[in-house]
Amino acid sequence: MNADLSNKVILVTGGTGGIGQEIVRAAAQRGAQVSYCARHEKQLPSGELDRQNKENQLHFVRADISSLNSVRDLVHQTVSNWGQLDAVINNAAMNPDQLLLTTDCKTWDSQMGVNLQGPYLVAEEAAGHWKATNAPGNIVNIGSLASAGASSNPGYSTSKAGLAGLTTLLDRRYAESSIFASHLIVGFVETEMTDTLTSRARELLVECSSLRRAASLNEIANAALFLATDSTGICSGRSISATGGLRSLPL
Repeated sequence: MNADLSNKVILVTGGTGGIGQEIVRAAAQRGAQVSYCARHEKQLPSGELDRQNKENQLHFVRADISSLNSVRDLVHQTVSNWGQLDAVINNAAMNPDQLLLTTDCKTWDSQMGVNLQGPYLVAEEAAGHWKATNAPGNIVNIGSLASAGASSNPGYSTSKAGLAGLTTLLDRRYAESSIFASHLIVGFVETEMTDTLTSRARELLVECSSLRRAASLNEIANAALFLATDSTGICSGRSISATGGLRSLPL
């Protein structure tokens, strides 16, 4: 799963923190040229990312993926900067911790915009480029076990469930053109999103995992990059679990 990614260009949304930043780091470490985006000003990477930035492997674009014009500019800048695009990894997500009865419409709409409409717009824009240039491509949608239902965050659960359906539809629409779409299901990972969990919640998640631990950021990044470089399409249209045996979120 540590294949050389030299001569590959990968676009990562939500690439400035947590899983996204680790995907950016791992891809660049293996030789890929990486465009990554976030809605806010660039958050300076640290350590190895500083070196890779100096070696011109990284390209940051400020983008709101819920906006069609912003996504068009994101893909255009990526292709203009690197000359090609080989894969997109839809990682960006919003996860405010709210119950169904207390979730307001603005928050709900924002979650659907970033978590579901965003991946759709990025996938369609990338696929349009690949179709126009008769090139193959890979779309990886980062999902969550929350798609099975998490009462602590109904908006996040609903949007992630929709992402699984979107992956299937993208596969049916584009696989014959060697444009493949896959869905990576993530369970308990130590990120900023899980920092707010109580100690008891963490204990429950670990107890329910076959590994009896949280997945590491690097493990998730490796799985995402494996799917992003799948040239055969063998995983296209499928949901691939990277949960360490965790089957549901008991929260």
